[in-house]
Amino acid sequence: MKISMIVPVLNEAENIVKTLASGVEQELDDKTALEMLVVDGGSSDETCSLVRDFAMRESRFPIRLFSSARGRATQMNFGAQQASGDALLFLHADTRLSKNAIREMAHALCTTQDAFGYFFMKFDSQNPLTELYSSLTLINSIFCHYGDSGIFVRRSFFNELGGFPEQALMEDVELLFRARAKSDPLLIKNAYVTTSARRFEKNGFLEQQMQNGLLLLLYLLGVDATILKKLYS
Repeated sequence: MKISMIVPVLNEAENIVKTLASGVEQELDDKTALEMLVVDGGSSDETCSLVRDFAMRESRFPIRLFSSARGRATQMNFGAQQASGDALLFLHADTRLSKNAIREMAHALCTTQDAFGYFFMKFDSQNPLTELYSSLTLINSIFCHYGDSGIFVRRSFFNELGGFPEQALMEDVELLFRARAKSDPLLIKNAYVTTSARRFEKNGFLEQQMQNGLLLLLYLLGVDATILKKLYS
């Protein structure tokens, strides 16, 4: 099985090399191949030059850089169009893979009929609240998993769903809702992703979690994603 890892970026010079390095360090079996696609939405920092330099240094897997219109959903959909994999892994630029993540993901997709899923998630900052939030991602629930859990999906199923809805926010939630209506989700527990706690550290751990919960509630109540984006920012 070939996996396409798609990373949307916008001014992610601080994180992108670590994320790509976690892809290069994957421990794959001889039945699994990997390509990495970075889709830039108009970065004004060194993100693109860092990706180019990293791609020139690393030859284990192909790493390609693209530019598209700005917007996480738009960038991820563009990456999916350029990808050649049997399955797609959408990874945030501040999220890293454990070394067995791709192997376990491919194995799960090859041995079940399920068409999509996500990973157990850890934070790069350790305290009681992040440990609690992390433990909740061991629960296979729409309320515990978002884009930062690393969403993966069979390419054919992604196309069937019509890709990510190109809305200002909650594109990951909407895709997962649509996917759950057609397939049971896979939760990978014996591999994981590690995501940045930067927004929690900036805004306060409890405050950020309360904001996340409020935004999800408002979205479920029908508030437009454009309005939610302004609140999130």
